[in-house]
Amino acid sequence: MTVPAPSATSPSTGGDAGAGDGVRGARIAFRGWGWRYPERDAWAVRDVDLTVSPGERVAVVGPSGAGKSTLLRAVAGVLPDEPDASDDTAASVQGTLLVDEADPRAVRGRVGLVMQDPEAHTVMSRVGDDVAFGCENAGVPRDETWDRVRSALDVVGLDLPLDRSTAQLSGGQRQRLALAGVLAMRPGALVLDEPCANLDPDGVAQVHDAVRALLDETGATLLVVEHRIGTWLDLVDRLVLLEPGGGVVADGPPARVLADHGEALTAAGVWVPGAEPERGSARRLQRARGRAGEIPGASGGATAAFRPLGEGTAGEGEPGEGAREMTAAGRAGEIPGRPDEATAAFRPLGEGELGEGEVGEAAVLLEARGLGTARGKQPVGNGIDLGLRAGQVLAVTGPNGVGKSTLGLTLAGLLPPAAGELHATDALADGIGTAPHAWTSRQLAARIGTVFQDPEHQFVARSVREEIEAGPRALDAPDAAERATALLDEFGLAHLADANPFTLSGGEQRRLAIASVIAARPPVVVLDEPTSGQDRATWQAVVGRLGALADAGTAVVAVTHDRDLVRALDADEVVLGPDGARTVGRDQGPSVATAPETGPTARSRPGPPDRTDTADHTADRTDTADAVDGTDATNPVRRPLPVRATGIPGVQPVASLIGVLALGVCLVLSLDVVSAAVALALELALLPLLRLPVRTLLLRLAPVLLAVPLTAVSIALYGRPSGREWFDLGFAHVTDGSLTLALATALRVLAVGVPAIALFVRVDPTDLADGLAQVLRLPARFVLGALAAVRMMTLLVDDWRQLAMARRARGLADSGRLRRGATMAFALLVLALRRATTLAVAMESRGFGAPGRRTWARVARFAGPEWAMVAVLVGIGVVSIAVAVSVGTWRA
Repeated sequence: MTVPAPSATSPSTGGDAGAGDGVRGARIAFRGWGWRYPERDAWAVRDVDLTVSPGERVAVVGPSGAGKSTLLRAVAGVLPDEPDASDDTAASVQGTLLVDEADPRAVRGRVGLVMQDPEAHTVMSRVGDDVAFGCENAGVPRDETWDRVRSALDVVGLDLPLDRSTAQLSGGQRQRLALAGVLAMRPGALVLDEPCANLDPDGVAQVHDAVRALLDETGATLLVVEHRIGTWLDLVDRLVLLEPGGGVVADGPPARVLADHGEALTAAGVWVPGAEPERGSARRLQRARGRAGEIPGASGGATAAFRPLGEGTAGEGEPGEGAREMTAAGRAGEIPGRPDEATAAFRPLGEGELGEGEVGEAAVLLEARGLGTARGKQPVGNGIDLGLRAGQVLAVTGPNGVGKSTLGLTLAGLLPPAAGELHATDALADGIGTAPHAWTSRQLAARIGTVFQDPEHQFVARSVREEIEAGPRALDAPDAAERATALLDEFGLAHLADANPFTLSGGEQRRLAIASVIAARPPVVVLDEPTSGQDRATWQAVVGRLGALADAGTAVVAVTHDRDLVRALDADEVVLGPDGARTVGRDQGPSVATAPETGPTARSRPGPPDRTDTADHTADRTDTADAVDGTDATNPVRRPLPVRATGIPGVQPVASLIGVLALGVCLVLSLDVVSAAVALALELALLPLLRLPVRTLLLRLAPVLLAVPLTAVSIALYGRPSGREWFDLGFAHVTDGSLTLALATALRVLAVGVPAIALFVRVDPTDLADGLAQVLRLPARFVLGALAAVRMMTLLVDDWRQLAMARRARGLADSGRLRRGATMAFALLVLALRRATTLAVAMESRGFGAPGRRTWARVARFAGPEWAMVAVLVGIGVVSIAVAVSVGTWRA
């Protein structure tokens, strides 16, 4: 039985476009439902019988591979494939799934979906436009759209200017932006797929309270998937346990399900409250020497940049207790029977290049004093002092957007310090220089390994085994195959040895990324969010491996929000704030596996989009790193975007487009020198009015300036000969006629290229898209699809930089540039396809392409300023033709 086709009586739009203060909760019903992806033998999920009544709040848990994400995407109507019963390789569906008694695809937007990857949700290039996107698709009137946008941003605690570029947001900020976009739609059901996986503790609390506020006010239905279920226990009415291929195996009130099925939940990888790891549970060795990470000669106490974990923390063990000795049962995640000596996978730091005895001495490997960090020209951190010792685990924590990942890349030698100093000691550098960023790729890979936040950025081989072998082979290690075999077994990847790394699941890719880095046996390993998105079982495996590395003498730096990782590894901690490293409180913070305290009451929590008393409560909020004072519409940073927010104030970009096209037509009517020269002269005379920085203009014009001489030389050599011949090369003739034609063509390229570039230097693609759809009446689906593609191209530029950085970190950037470029191009293609798929899902989940009238949040008018722009550009063309005719050079 298949999912019913959309009926003629189905609602045309999902969100309650005209809803007032209330939202009608959606009813969700699965009846024997299952889904199998194309060209797969196993069903992703099967035999699901589940009914969620309007307004009910349900948490769905289960092991990785149980089909939880598939379930949520089905409810949102965004599963990517169309079932075909006549094709065995096509997707297959069984049973029925209805949202308000209709096919989910017919009520797209009725269900608001927030997925795991915050990047996947960002559709538009500016914060305000992105939040408004779903409202526009649902046909919400313009004035109400902006009210919803401001309110939704307030609810999720994202106090940013509406014109802030979404490319400037951190991962946690993007996740809150995604939630705001869904909240603004006022969906009947809120479907959350691990929405807190990439958030700091404050962000988790904000999202939790935002969801509570929305549900209490609107009565919307909630369906949430989260491994760390404690975050949501105070909000949900039911807890549902899915089993791979077995459907629902437990369903009931959370307290009863936890009591009756606690062991099954733990085995399924669910973080059951009360089962959080103890301090040092992933470490086996006692830290007997001074504070790891302490700068030699520094005081033993906390500093502005550094707080030893546990100092003054009540109930967490006395100072000096350190990492606890493990019982005979072994350490969580420990390899059974692992000996203390080196293995093919692990080498204690004292063995090999760095000399005997340095583990016991806790050798300092890296030191930073007054370190400042930056991405490009944008400073993101400063005043950081730390020391990294052999066998130490150092956690880099702090709010989203303060530069934790940038600090990790700087410590890894992949970004140069922006200020201060970072130097490697002789114990690590071994005579090659003290600046890690100046080392060659092979020198760096042998000393510092880096696991990127997105594992796909660092994959370089065609199979899992080759991926693990790549690092050792780059360093000419003779036992690369032996190391790979050992790591395949230890990381549970042996059965996938011949699989392509890009086909693995997220958890498998994360383990492979770690294995491929430690295979090179670097004395220092830097990892960015190593436990992101892991269930309890895979989390324990990853953290156990990191503990084993530290026990063997490797220094481990973990950029993380995961308090459980910090606790289990008994890590020292550098806490970053908006102004760099800062002093923090003594308490470590709660485990994220535990249930949160009761959320704010209805009187004190932030109001949802339709509350009128939001301003009364926002004043009581604590200022955050990204806060901007004021959330009222009268505040200029939160006022709706101007109707013509463009590169030229007050002019819709489509007018510039029409004018440039008209100018081009005028200039191609004749190929004489005079008309092109006159047009170019007039353009250069008017160019200062745009007030563009000369350097910026020249950089943007670089392709045109390069094309002009190449075009001129080609025409001079191969143009139609006429007049006096200057020289004859047999295959090329240079004459008076060809030289004149070459000059005329070069001037025309400049005369069209200069205004085309100059007028669009500061234009946001969203403004142009508004004009194309509203002024020129192009189809909205085509325009917005093209706009999304333009935005994705900017992301791919950053992906290319990340790929290049990853090749350097793997020891593969010193030679073989052609081959390296080919592998990077393939990886970029894979990333592009993945991004395109997830972006399509994000757009469809917010009502894109649904039947019904679409509105536009910002007006794109074609009035006086636009006509003036067209007149100026057309006038340039007309004047140039008139001059050419008057001097007799015009040739039609």
